[in-house]
Amino acid sequence: MDPAAHPVSPAAPPEGLARELAGDLPCAWCNYNLRGLSVRSVCPECGAAVRATILARVDPYADVLRPIIFPRITAAGLLVWAFASLGAALLVWGMRIADAIIVVWAYNPGFQWMPRLGFMCCVAAAVGGLVLIRPHAGIAPRNIASAVLGVAAVLGVAYMYRRVHIQFDPSHIKPYFAGDGMLPERIWLRLEMGTALIIALFCLRPNARLLAARSLLLRMGRVDRQTMRAMALSIAVGMLGDVLHLLGPRLPNAVARFSDSLGDFLIAVGAMLFTVGLIGVVLDTLRIAPELLRPALSIARLLGEHAPEPAAEKAP
Repeated sequence: MDPAAHPVSPAAPPEGLARELAGDLPCAWCNYNLRGLSVRSVCPECGAAVRATILARVDPYADVLRPIIFPRITAAGLLVWAFASLGAALLVWGMRIADAIIVVWAYNPGFQWMPRLGFMCCVAAAVGGLVLIRPHAGIAPRNIASAVLGVAAVLGVAYMYRRVHIQFDPSHIKPYFAGDGMLPERIWLRLEMGTALIIALFCLRPNARLLAARSLLLRMGRVDRQTMRAMALSIAVGMLGDVLHLLGPRLPNAVARFSDSLGDFLIAVGAMLFTVGLIGVVLDTLRIAPELLRPALSIARLLGEHAPEPAAEKAP
């Protein structure tokens, strides 16, 4: 940006503002550290007003945010939760690609390790999700209980993942690549897994949003507010496809063929949207995690003043 576009107002600010910045503050235009300068001065590198940088960078909610109890563990847990969830989903795509290679080219690519690694990713996601139960003080008891249920649901997903991909699939016809591959037993297992996934998303969402709101990222729109809700909708789309497969044998032949084709389409679309949503969660987590390791920038911190204790939160 051109600092000339942000000129210093000719009106002199109150004398009380003529104090030095006690904390680090990179200039919003050239990243020069303004520490030690008066809030009435300008950046010596680019000439932008210090006050303009303060308005651009300081979080007005910083002084009322509760401190994270274990910031490094919380940041690491969030990353494990996000990356492990994405890894489990990508490994399912890998299994289906391996099935296609086996059916079309009669060649086994040797991807038998994928189901077990995917199961381990699901368990790792549950372990990482533990940091969402009570990352800081003042969280409403119902939010804590919701997060506990969410972690339990992720463990349920891991259990169903194991039943589908480790116990069921290796001894049955490849799903989606054979006429009778969509067996009712497998469909019911997928429906149970989808239900557990939706429960996990909705139960973990409140505390995940609390952590996101610790910085300006969520309030500035740089973190998607609806990712987890949209992911739950994508799972519901795939579950609708499974229901159509269950209904197929009860319908006339022509309708059953259409129902099966539509079911395959909905399952594929739902899986693709869910994977895209997981990628969005990973990107948001990469933005949020660094913010958990440092206190939010406030006026009191810049001026070296003692920040007031946050007011006690009331349970909603």
